[in-house]
Amino acid sequence: MQSLFTYTVWLGDNSKAADQESEHQFNVFASSRDGALEWGDKLTARMSKRRSNIEVLRSSIDTPSGDSSSLPMVVYGHYATDDEIGW
Repeated sequence: MQSLFTYTVWLGDNSKAADQESEHQFNVFASSRDGALEWGDKLTARMSKRRSNIEVLRSSIDTPSGDSSSLPMVVYGHYATDDEIGW
């Protein structure tokens, strides 16, 4: 059975000041918490390889709190595009 998880990643931008970071969130529909984190990390790594100025600082996975329907949603195993994720 699959569940919904909220993936959060903090990114640094090497072209900006060192203390600036941005937070991005999206929902992952996956069979486990670990799977959702793994898939979110995989999608984030793909994006950061295409954008050499982006550094992945840390990530986390949680169960959705409140109304998370406004967040982008990806399904485990689907290579969502940057537009789908909203990078």
